[in-house]
This record gives sequence, structure tokens and C-alpha cells, in this order.
Amino acid sequence: MKAIGYQHSLPIEDKNALQDIELEIPKASGHDILVEVQAVSVNPVDYKIRQRVAPEQGEWKILGWDAAASSKRPAKKQLCLNPAIRSGTPAT
Repeated sequence: MKAIGYQHSLPIEDKNALQDIELEIPKASGHDILVEVQAVSVNPVDYKIRQRVAPEQGEWKILGWDAAASSKRPAKKQLCLNPAIRSGTPAT
């Protein structure tokens, strides 16, 4: 899956401050659902997180908490969501 993230809290002028990356598609489990994100926003809080929170060594910190999405695949315990539902969500 595509994402925007960083590995080091660099000045925004640095070409590596924010990077387009590819990550493995996560698996839904328990009561989770997998959603397909059509749009994401990066808000002022994301900017502050990028300045102050360093990811674990070798890991990526992903930005963009608010998303427009549709459900893809519910987990086994998730019984109440129609796979075709579209929604705006604060993604976590």
C-alpha cells in the first residue's frame, strides 16, 4: 500500500523529510476492518508529530490521520459492516 512517512524528523526543506513509500497491506483481525483509502489529509497535528516524534530505528512513521475510505474486507468477528460502505474516518 502507498503511504507518506518519515524515518527522521528532518527540516521540511530536506528532500527526505517526507517520502512516498510502499508498505505491506495489513491483515484485519478480531473486530478490525480493512479499508481502501481514496483520500487522506495531513493536518497541523501531523506537522507537529513529525517535528517531535521519531519512529523506532529502521521503522517508518506514517502521517495522515483523516481519511475518506470504503471497507474492503471485514475480519471474522466483524459482522455488522457492509463491504460497500464508504465513510470519512479518523484513521488510527
